[in-house]
Amino acid sequence: MGQSQTKDSEVLLQLKEKGSESWSVADVETWLKSQRLSNDLIQIIKDHLIDGDGLFELQESFIQGMLQTPSAKSKKDLQKLADVIQAFQNEEREKQKAFILPAEDPSKHFPPHEIPSDPLEALLFYHNVTKNTSSGGARALKRDWISQPKTWRRYYGSPQIPLPKPTLPLGSYDRIWHPVPSSSNRITLEMISSMLYHSMALSGRKETWQMKGLPRSSWSKRCNASSGGLHPCETYLIGKIHSEDPILYHYNIKNHALEVRAILSKDQWLALLGNSGKFQDESVFVGVSVIPWREIW
Repeated sequence: MGQSQTKDSEVLLQLKEKGSESWSVADVETWLKSQRLSNDLIQIIKDHLIDGDGLFELQESFIQGMLQTPSAKSKKDLQKLADVIQAFQNEEREKQKAFILPAEDPSKHFPPHEIPSDPLEALLFYHNVTKNTSSGGARALKRDWISQPKTWRRYYGSPQIPLPKPTLPLGSYDRIWHPVPSSSNRITLEMISSMLYHSMALSGRKETWQMKGLPRSSWSKRCNASSGGLHPCETYLIGKIHSEDPILYHYNIKNHALEVRAILSKDQWLALLGNSGKFQDESVFVGVSVIPWREIW
């Protein structure tokens, strides 16, 4: 085996030990190169900031839509990419099954006659009976860890606006409550970055080492309480933050970036501002979505 092949094998072994859920965008790029895919396809995946979590979640329909091309050769390469990612996802699922107990039969706790026949009513029923409340806990249903949702939302394929690295605030804690007036009413990207970084971003990462035959696991911690990511907050913003157009953004906490979700029309923006005079054209609206008391999916 040549020196180059030995180095490649060592890199792939390191990626395997690291665990795909911790792969960065650069790690995904390295792995895709090992699969002998074309540089053009790898670059597109890289441009969309697909990390290890993203690689596991990608669907073939998304790949087709993202990389559609009329070239027969490109279609062949595209199918190879889809096959490689599908094989990767299947392998990762098998790894999970080896260490996770099978899902519990829900009929043990939810007799069929209790479940409404209407799909929407059944969904609301499940939500209500599997949530904790201030007066007590949910019915004792074990979690199906195989289908556990990610602890943060990503909109793969959406244009991303990287946020500048926030600077540490200067001065005492009291200064937070008595800010220095700004000479401009414009809310800058730096202000948005600092606000999101210190309130809604990831604050660290915890890890358990491999023991008793179980795989090493790790998870991220948030600045705001989320019960271990079981009912995390997602942040959305609407405003003219980096453009003269009013845009709906989603805050991507993993990449500390804004994902563009929609561009509002002039009429929609004016309707949002209203006629009260409380909001100006420079206003930025911030919304937070969360499912309280949610401890099971």
